[in-house]
Amino acid sequence: MASPITLTGIGPNTLPGVYGQINFAQGQLSLGGSNYSAIILANITSSGSAYAGIANNQVYGPDTQVTMQTVQDAINLFGSGSPAHLMVADFMAVNKSTPLYVLPVAAATGSAATWILTLTTSGTLTNGSISLQVGPDAPVVTTINASIPDTVTTIAANMAANINATNSLPVTATSLAGVLTLTAKVVGARGNWLRCYAKVLSGTGIVLSQTQPSFATSGVGADTVGVAAALAALAVNGQRYYYYIPEAGADTVDGYLVATFGDFVTQIQQLATPVVGLRQRLVAGSVDSIANTVQVSTAANEPRVEIVCLPTCETTPGRLAARAAAAYSLLEVAPLQASGVNFDGFGNDATSTGLFNVAAPLNGSAPSNISLQSATLTGLTPLQVVRGGKTAIVKRVTTRFFTNGSGTFDGRITDGGKVTICDQFLDDLQTQIVATFPRKLIASDPAAGGQPAPPGVCTPALVRQVVQGVIANYASRGLINGQSTLANLVVQREVSPTSRISVQVGLFVNDLLHTVVLQVNQQ
Repeated sequence: MASPITLTGIGPNTLPGVYGQINFAQGQLSLGGSNYSAIILANITSSGSAYAGIANNQVYGPDTQVTMQTVQDAINLFGSGSPAHLMVADFMAVNKSTPLYVLPVAAATGSAATWILTLTTSGTLTNGSISLQVGPDAPVVTTINASIPDTVTTIAANMAANINATNSLPVTATSLAGVLTLTAKVVGARGNWLRCYAKVLSGTGIVLSQTQPSFATSGVGADTVGVAAALAALAVNGQRYYYYIPEAGADTVDGYLVATFGDFVTQIQQLATPVVGLRQRLVAGSVDSIANTVQVSTAANEPRVEIVCLPTCETTPGRLAARAAAAYSLLEVAPLQASGVNFDGFGNDATSTGLFNVAAPLNGSAPSNISLQSATLTGLTPLQVVRGGKTAIVKRVTTRFFTNGSGTFDGRITDGGKVTICDQFLDDLQTQIVATFPRKLIASDPAAGGQPAPPGVCTPALVRQVVQGVIANYASRGLINGQSTLANLVVQREVSPTSRISVQVGLFVNDLLHTVVLQVNQQ
């Protein structure tokens, strides 16, 4: 008999149930049917109906008491232009099939970020227009009328009026004597990731103080208290939201320097333990530098945590994460197929080009191949710039890129798709066992040639048959190496307690195809 199989927190007197644990990247270096909803945790504005009860940590979604099923619902509940509204809109633009929930997070106490544009005159004023873009959303265009004639004061005032009329923007605008000020609708340092760009489209005589995309400044305050309260509520509600999508980014604002990102990582790790059984994942974004973001991925080093990264991107970290998580969950539907786990180049082929839709940085910057290579080796999912001013996922990567405690690179579970396969395999295995052996008695396997187990009795051999069926199912879809997995399968009745049958599956997950090397030799 093999050694007893132990799971964290599972003892002889544990409550009846089927418990599962996935140990990622076990063994040699050469080894390789549930609710898969998503939940957004983000700030809201006072114009949303959910604002008055934000301290109650109420979740909104398609089946909650107060439902949230459409973008308009998100606007009504969370306020137009709020981070929660915009993240919902980005998710649903990609994926309308995955159940999506929102848990509003109380905002920081501090100062809202601002972006300032000064207009001056130079030469003869002619008819024309000025474009101003906030984040990835469509630019707001203001006309210039030289026959009135307009002045910098009236032009700035008109720009402010047009911006305020576009309720879906994350800012409000004011003007004074030709100076336009944009102010984030939500207080906090995270507003400094809002990126704005103004441009004279036509006409002459107007000079802008900023002619390149730039981040807002002067935002102060972290919503760490609000995040902690929201996570505490999720920890006890017993619901599984497979993807956590935080507004908080994996960057110098929300990273381990202020512990906000670390709170998310800790929760994901704790809830995934067998005694809780909520195996979930975190997808965060970063528009910070790759070097700064790597500091966060290194601190996390967790296979259930992913960071999507594109420096100097107009899309905020939260909205970047929403787009990525929407794409992942769109394709990871059960029964899982091989095409649902590999996201190399997602956004740059005929199937996915209209789904991802994250614009390239307006300043024309693009990560170099060296930077992209470095990112994928240090726990980041980087985006590359492709034709048409768009971007695509280079490779979906988890933050687990080195062996715990050693700092040695370990690529066995850097592929996010392998986590998906493991999770869905265990979900299906648990479901099959529960359905096959409800309220059974337990017995040891009969001796060779003996009578089979009577009805109502479960033996290790019968459990083995169920496990073998699930293994065969996944092997038939190309997700795992069935032969090697069967060869390492252990099913046994334990000695203490004798009421337990334990199963150990050495799951040989098939590698994802990443590289094809071609050599052409002219003869």
